[in-house]
Amino acid sequence: RSDNPASVTLTKMVGREFIRQTIADLGMAHTDFDQNTTTAHDVGVMWRNLYEGKLISPTHRDQLWEFLQNSIFEDRIPAGIPTGTQVIHKVGTELDEWADAGIVMAKRPFVVVILNQGVNIAEATKLVPGLVKTIWNGETANQ
Repeated sequence: RSDNPASVTLTKMVGREFIRQTIADLGMAHTDFDQNTTTAHDVGVMWRNLYEGKLISPTHRDQLWEFLQNSIFEDRIPAGIPTGTQVIHKVGTELDEWADAGIVMAKRPFVVVILNQGVNIAEATKLVPGLVKTIWNGETANQ
């Protein structure tokens, strides 16, 4: 399940300033923690750094992976990836926002970020898997 209260708990544990500083240290120049805004590029930077073990230790990262796969929200990135391929991802859903971002564990893993705003969710449900399939084909063509 996607659980937004977890971010509140994390913020209380490490503090807002620590989070702001981490965002700056990662070079996520278009992310504002206080305004709850970001870009696809910045989200991709975060996932790449998480994958590379630069945000948390590889041991903790591997534990986190367990929570970020095979969720009840497999209708986005995983829907465009061949069955059996591990996808580590986190979705976001609001009234007119429908997003997913994570790492596709292909032979050479890659990051996918889909951020939609002002979206018709029924349309996105149909279009996003096709878009992800196109990304998969491009990323895995020479693997």
